[in-house]
Amino acid sequence: GVGSGKTLPCNSLGHLLSTAIPGNMGIVLRRSLPKLHDATERFYLEVLDRSGEEVQFREMRDGWPHRLIYPNGSEVLFRETKDLGRFLGPEYGWFFLDEAQEEPEKTFKDLMTRLRLPRAARYLKGMIATNPPHHLHWISKWFKEPGSWTTEETVNGKPILTTWQMIRSSTRANPFLDPEYVAGLLSTHSPAEVKSILEGFYGFGYDGKPVFGAFDFSKHVGDP
Repeated sequence: GVGSGKTLPCNSLGHLLSTAIPGNMGIVLRRSLPKLHDATERFYLEVLDRSGEEVQFREMRDGWPHRLIYPNGSEVLFRETKDLGRFLGPEYGWFFLDEAQEEPEKTFKDLMTRLRLPRAARYLKGMIATNPPHHLHWISKWFKEPGSWTTEETVNGKPILTTWQMIRSSTRANPFLDPEYVAGLLSTHSPAEVKSILEGFYGFGYDGKPVFGAFDFSKHVGDP
């Protein structure tokens, strides 16, 4: 859900992976630099401030660092995804793609091809966070229901397991939000929209005016 507290824990986990694994390489991404700066990277810098970790700020532009170097040699990059090919040279131990509903599926797949840093081999982690996209969005195909599961592929004659996890978070569950914020969303959105933006379920929508006035896409349309 919107404002449910997705970005902060993802950034926190990235920071922990960088401090725990010397020489780790992480990357934090969003569709455009203004969105990256104003929301996602701001939270990462807040995590750094709370942790007390002393890092070097590099690649300064417009007052924002785009490369952090930890005392243990780990690095974290901050990049926009509009020209992702420029940043896919290195191998990464973790990545965090924020507001993934803005991205094509190719962005996610391309990042997975770089998740292979040898020194972080036991702790490779790819993370995406998003407000609920449409129910036909590519994210809904990869992550159907909350929970953990594994997929198995045979590589060089050996079965290899990959672990996946989906967490659905509700706006109501964020204790730091003013109840008036939630009330405002409830009063300005339809029940179907509330189920999506507040409860975190994939959204339903349609174009044009329904033939029947009582038509509700989330109730009356679905898989048989």
